[in-house]
Amino acid sequence: MLTRMQRCLRETKQGDLTISTKARKEIDKKIDDFVCSKGYSGYFGLLVGNYIRSLLIYNGVFMQGRVALW
Repeated sequence: MLTRMQRCLRETKQGDLTISTKARKEIDKKIDDFVCSKGYSGYFGLLVGNYIRSLLIYNGVFMQGRVALW
């Protein structure tokens, strides 16, 4: 079974590794659902979601989170 990060990557016809937009959007939605299920909202909810996304970014999968304005 593929891990969540591996599902965000796909192989092209030329054999190169690239990021799957479809899987990236799915993971982004799951992160938002997780944050809501924990009861986090507002600025703190944004921070928690973006922290989880930062773990994927660190491992090479670009994830764009919501913008947290002060």
